[in-house]
Amino acid sequence: MRQPQANIRILSDLGDAIRARRRMTGLTLDDAAALLGVGRRFLVELENGKRHASIETVLRVLHGLGLELRVEPRRPQSWVSARSDEPGGEAR
Repeated sequence: MRQPQANIRILSDLGDAIRARRRMTGLTLDDAAALLGVGRRFLVELENGKRHASIETVLRVLHGLGLELRVEPRRPQSWVSARSDEPGGEAR
């Protein structure tokens, strides 16, 4: 079964995608943490949208779960209309 793609707009979206993949693979939090070389608490916090996580560690978790991170330009109207209180919506 293939996991659907997810558009990550906020950290909880990333956490949801990681949790979904972990569950899809049948891994418990303890098993996944051991396999990925991270602490259980870190994985719980990441799945819950942890705000202060090293990108290197996040990438290692994604890779270990068979996920990849892709950066693509958004459609022009989605960045032009971004509000300043949304992620990435700072005035430029």
